[in-house]
Amino acid sequence: MALTPPLQAALVLDDFNYGNDSQAMNAIASPGGSGWTGKWGATTGTSTGKMFIDRDANLTYSGGGYAITQSGVGRAYGVYNAFRGINRYIDIDLTGEIWFSVLLQTVTSSPVSHAGLQFNAHADAPYSGNDYDIGKWHVELVANSLQVRYNGANYPNLATLTLGQTHLIVGRLVVGAGNDTMEVWADPADLTNLGTPLFSASSADMGNAVYLGGVFAYAEGGTETTRGYIDALRISDGGGNAAQAFYDATGVVAIPEPSVAAMAAAGLAWVMMRGRRRVR
Repeated sequence: MALTPPLQAALVLDDFNYGNDSQAMNAIASPGGSGWTGKWGATTGTSTGKMFIDRDANLTYSGGGYAITQSGVGRAYGVYNAFRGINRYIDIDLTGEIWFSVLLQTVTSSPVSHAGLQFNAHADAPYSGNDYDIGKWHVELVANSLQVRYNGANYPNLATLTLGQTHLIVGRLVVGAGNDTMEVWADPADLTNLGTPLFSASSADMGNAVYLGGVFAYAEGGTETTRGYIDALRISDGGGNAAQAFYDATGVVAIPEPSVAAMAAAGLAWVMMRGRRRVR
């Protein structure tokens, strides 16, 4: 049973099913997905040409009741030997309680391969720095290990995950005035009952909204061959409805019960921040 979509679009997604095979993401003039504005890497004049589209296959995952259906065929991948992220502005800033999911796969342990999803990796527009530098907020696979970066600090070895297999990362953000929450799960056995997150923190301020999403994949010091894949990216605040946001991110009509305080904070943030549309 699907939930009623919110009146104001709040789902940001990308299945990386566009462009030509092996085309650099920053060279695709009209990338697909929805909920974005502009193209990948267009946040500044200096973006990376080390993230690409593979039109030959999708990443797939079916565990825990995960029920996201991708459109078309394609996945993102990276080849560089050091961090290179690529970002895209979100059309309508996401606030309050936000759920996200992404499929990730790393392929080598030597050199160490990385693949991940990042948020607000640099300042909102106007912005003149590099688009590709590492930011303060992301979740990634580091070879066979889950790692979270929260406020610029890395939290490694949160879980051991099989190298060369696709893994589902699910996360919850609560973003608004003051400090912001990040919680992360990997390959949950039951999406209707996530249980204790592998990572949880609420001691730092991400900003008043999520305005920028990004992906990255690379290998530490290796040669420039494929090192990691990203697919089925979903980020949603549900238009102020946490259950809708969870459904948007997972395809599951259920949500772990957050604290009353978190729900109240999310509702207040939505009332105060909703409707800020990006203009460029």
